[in-house]
Amino acid sequence: MSTTASEITDDVQVHRGLAGVYIDHTTICEIDNDTHKLRYRGYDIAELVQLKSFEEVVHLLLYGELPNAMERVLTADQLALYTTLPQQLRQIIELLPQSAEPMAVLRTAVSVLGCETSQTLPTEDECRQAALGLVAQFPLILGAFEAHRKSQPAPLPCRDTPHAHRVLSQLTGNPEPEAQDVVIMDKLLVIHAEHELNASCFSARVTASTLSDPYAAITSAIGTLSGALHGGANERVLENAEKVGEPSRADDFVAEVLARKSKIHGFGQRGCKAEDPRAVILRGIAEELATRKNDRRILDILFALDTAMRKRRDIWPNVDFYSASILYNLGIPKDLFTPLFACSRVIGWSAHILEQWRDNRLLRPKAKYVGLPYRPVPSAETNR
Repeated sequence: MSTTASEITDDVQVHRGLAGVYIDHTTICEIDNDTHKLRYRGYDIAELVQLKSFEEVVHLLLYGELPNAMERVLTADQLALYTTLPQQLRQIIELLPQSAEPMAVLRTAVSVLGCETSQTLPTEDECRQAALGLVAQFPLILGAFEAHRKSQPAPLPCRDTPHAHRVLSQLTGNPEPEAQDVVIMDKLLVIHAEHELNASCFSARVTASTLSDPYAAITSAIGTLSGALHGGANERVLENAEKVGEPSRADDFVAEVLARKSKIHGFGQRGCKAEDPRAVILRGIAEELATRKNDRRILDILFALDTAMRKRRDIWPNVDFYSASILYNLGIPKDLFTPLFACSRVIGWSAHILEQWRDNRLLRPKAKYVGLPYRPVPSAETNR
């Protein structure tokens, strides 16, 4: 059967992969393909990255408006308040195989956290508190597991530092990361916080539409993000760069991969016909960071891959491409790239869960049946 994105069968139009299908209204995020802009609740992503902290964006996504001075302090204080893990969860993490995938650990940990809450549908304020708790606890979960697989004690989080400092400290094991690196981590968290109805967000909304609790919806989102066609692209960008080895080999690498009709990770975005505005910001951050760290090895290979790709395809880098170089230069372990993405995106997922509940309708699409027509079940005599 045809695998085109849109098919008409017996006057029924089928949109495979829901490409281009609007399933609801949203006030959270706008991807404007005409102007190549990304906006959170009306604010352009470039302005938010330049002018606002991740804590302020958390408030924006959860409450709909940027915080005033008092609200900004309150949000930061609430995130600091949740900077702890239940002892039972720490024990469970230490029982997990050291070879476990970090995304599987994160998914399991959220399920455990959900066991400690009421299974009744929470109020909006309770859901917001759960979201703030998960934002604060995600990096602690990853830090505890990173310490476990190194057979080291888990790093102690500091409540008196910005959230980006805690994230960077937990994922690298460095209790005192450079101040400039913390600023970059804060910008990364802002950039990755939200991107409308991508696969993981849609998964969260489907689960939320059943009136399941927020932990179940977030667990669904994590499971979806762990798939190779959604999360993990920035890890594979770094793997490709390491495979290429040096910029002079990039052209041959791209030619060979495209000749096999294989995918080169870090390029293209469904529905986006130009360069991802997040990639533009990240390219500048990657340049500054690689120069400051005196390690341009990965970035220069990525530049060469981008040049080689544009010679052959009208396709642009996406958010994963230059983030690979940034995370490499920040010292984040490669298999924590996607979990770090989740540390940011959990606030976008939470905003969508709240929006789904405010005017809920069970998400239940249909599939056009194209199998065999009716046929009678053979009798026992026929089978002899």
